[in-house]
Amino acid sequence: MQQRKLGRSPLAVTPLCLGGNVFGWTADEPTSFAVLDAFVAHGGNAIDTADGYSYWVPGHQGGESEVVIGRWLKRRGRRDDVVIATKVGWWEKRKGLKRDTIIGAAPADTTTASEADMASNFIRPGITLTCTAPTGGVTSGVPVIIGGIPVVPLASALAGATFEGDTYGVWSLVKNSGETWVEGQTIYFDVANTRMSNDPSVGLPIGAAHFPAAASADVLGAVRLNGTSLGGRMLELRKRLSIAQVNGGATLVPAIPGMKLRMIEVSAIAIGGAVAAVTTVDVLGTLAAASRKLAAFAQASLTQSTRLTAGGAGGAILADGASFTPNDVNTAITVGITGSAITTATFIDFDIKYAYE
Repeated sequence: MQQRKLGRSPLAVTPLCLGGNVFGWTADEPTSFAVLDAFVAHGGNAIDTADGYSYWVPGHQGGESEVVIGRWLKRRGRRDDVVIATKVGWWEKRKGLKRDTIIGAAPADTTTASEADMASNFIRPGITLTCTAPTGGVTSGVPVIIGGIPVVPLASALAGATFEGDTYGVWSLVKNSGETWVEGQTIYFDVANTRMSNDPSVGLPIGAAHFPAAASADVLGAVRLNGTSLGGRMLELRKRLSIAQVNGGATLVPAIPGMKLRMIEVSAIAIGGAVAAVTTVDVLGTLAAASRKLAAFAQASLTQSTRLTAGGAGGAILADGASFTPNDVNTAITVGITGSAITTATFIDFDIKYAYE
């Protein structure tokens, strides 16, 4: 379900809003929870209620709807996923739209919600965050990764300064030229070139292609940010590198400012013939400020019919499992060689599983 911006606020809501006046009245709590679950599952995020619902029912005091919604938010962990619109002015306890009535209703409605088991330590919705700019600073509208979360800064800031950035919403972002995107397709952040791409080999999953899907000639593409932290998640990257790239050294997994990379597993296979001349093809990391061979694939074993895995035959690793410990902060995982340059084979395919920490 498409969302629309709510005025000049950072909030975006679906055109269809779910009315909540029956919650806690003709719809008991389990039924209300089921309706709310179904509404959100189908893409809805706007829920309407009022402080007076349902005071007219014998034995009710008002606020019953807000209480049910509050319990659902807490138990489902949906506080950041929906927008709650409540109303004041017609309940006998707080009649009219005078200034004092509206101001008095706000803390009262908050109290009703908190009494319904909503956490009292809530700080703010997670749509917009206050962040500290990493080394190099940030530029307005250009995505950065902060603590594993893709963020689009709302203003430029120097390194160390605080800035506001959005983690959700649909943004028009610079894309790789020549790519045709499909609506809903996963979009990846090419960190090294600060561009978006539908090629999973270039970087990190940042969101999904949004309507209208970008055409090949488009410089910009609409991307819906997913607001999900990449920190601690196992990611997988399959990258084909030419022999010239391997001989010269190439980045396999890019560095992210402020984060450490940890290799979980890596494998390699030659394409277009067996590898010759070189001693080993190496996957390199940085540990304790020194370059280390996380994996060294032996020339004699690296053929087009054998997939070598780090730690297996032909794929040497560091002693005591050091290859699978976090690398130094702000460093990449790269590829290189030991010995003479490779003289045969056309490409080498690398498949790496890794995590940012």
